[in-house]
Amino acid sequence: MEPASRTKSTASAATSDTSSCGGSSSRPIPIGISIAEALELHKQQQQQEQQEQQQDDNEKQQDSPKKAEKVLFLDGSWWLPNAPMTARQRFEQGPRILGAQFLDIDDISRKDGTAAKLPHMMPHPSLFAAAMDFMGILSPHSTKVILYGQEQCPYVHRAWYLFVAMGHALDQLHLLEGSIQDWQDAGGPVDTTPTTVPLQASQLDLSKPTLYQPTVSEPQYVVNMPEMLDIVTAQTTTTTTTTTTTPLPPAYIVDARSKERFLAQVDEPRPGLKRGHMPGALNLPFTHVLDEKNLNKFKSVQELTESVFPAAAATTNTTTTTAVDKDWWKDTSRRIITTCGSGATACTVAAALVLCGRDPSTIAIYDGSWAEWGAAPNVPIVVESQQDGEDDDKKRPPNDGGDDPTSPSKAPRTKE
Repeated sequence: MEPASRTKSTASAATSDTSSCGGSSSRPIPIGISIAEALELHKQQQQQEQQEQQQDDNEKQQDSPKKAEKVLFLDGSWWLPNAPMTARQRFEQGPRILGAQFLDIDDISRKDGTAAKLPHMMPHPSLFAAAMDFMGILSPHSTKVILYGQEQCPYVHRAWYLFVAMGHALDQLHLLEGSIQDWQDAGGPVDTTPTTVPLQASQLDLSKPTLYQPTVSEPQYVVNMPEMLDIVTAQTTTTTTTTTTTPLPPAYIVDARSKERFLAQVDEPRPGLKRGHMPGALNLPFTHVLDEKNLNKFKSVQELTESVFPAAAATTNTTTTTAVDKDWWKDTSRRIITTCGSGATACTVAAALVLCGRDPSTIAIYDGSWAEWGAAPNVPIVVESQQDGEDDDKKRPPNDGGDDPTSPSKAPRTKE
């Protein structure tokens, strides 16, 4: 079973699959895939499966010619606990992309030790590998995974980041630019027959060797509470003498929660959590990186890099010891640590950064996020003055990255 220790730091080197991403290069990284491209891959995969059914059922030997690349569509949706139906239930009810499977981030997660009190914590690679084998994803290097979400689902990026954390090759990992509804509208084949998701983490035998071999022994690009505390402490610790220069803090902390929660103007949706934010944090509500009309898509790279990311620099609170440049997201001398309510939308911001050219090895998510930090005793928390919040409220346009960016008829409230 999974070891008791929490996930380790992102200090491990990036794999060769991500090292070519170019660090702070402004060259976009194609993590998305258009529906037109996905439709063609889906057609090819269906044809391949039909051909294989006509062949002998004998297993191929290891020294046989390499099998053609396998493509698998995964619904990586997740909804908040107050939603009328879970993402699993929606998938089972249909419609779903023909041949797609469902990845339940709450089920394929750590549930022991401190993680038992937190939602969808990163699993140990052994659990992830067993789940991949069950779904027929047999290699992190030659199985192309296309993740998609249910209509107006802004949380699918957590499933994408799960693959990144396990070392799945970035060029074999894509986010569909659109939802199941967009797929249907484009004429994509769907299955509407009610089904049951067969994958259950509790039924996987982790003692058996797996064909899928993660490239990491612990999830990469993830930080835990002790590491986060060290980072936050460094944000607010300075040494000022006439002979020494104050070193830069080791990371940019980027909080993906709404501005109201960041400024402690409203209660947290999870009972018992404190209001406020971490010292030195920037506020970049996850809704700001998504297309307002279609939460299954990102805004353009141009809008993200010229408007959205620079705007976050202005949200720095008064405890920050160093001014933040508008091009902070390009600065690879410091890591970017994203955080949110429970570790889901932190992945949305991380994915947007990667889309815009940031190397994944220079980013990490704080897995426990505010669900852990806001419940912990004796950790530093900043509560902005009420006057600051009131002034900001007057200047803030309606629905500026708040808790409900969608129409009530479209999706549950997105207060992650």
